[in-house]
Amino acid sequence: MDKKTFKLIRQVAGLNQHEFAKKIGVSRSTVAYVEAGYIGISKEVEQKVKNRFSDIEKIRKLTIGAE
Repeated sequence: MDKKTFKLIRQVAGLNQHEFAKKIGVSRSTVAYVEAGYIGISKEVEQKVKNRFSDIEKIRKLTIGAE
């Protein structure tokens, strides 16, 4: 998962960074750093997003279509 998909999932869910972080069990700063590209998305965080937001493939297709 890339940072663009990560951010799009949050935006489509209608959540701010704090709310999204709480839902996936990470800090808000982790969400901000990932979205800014300062850090990569760990496998653990990616799995948490996939578990919480099961429509990830639908969202990924939207990302690809937007490019």
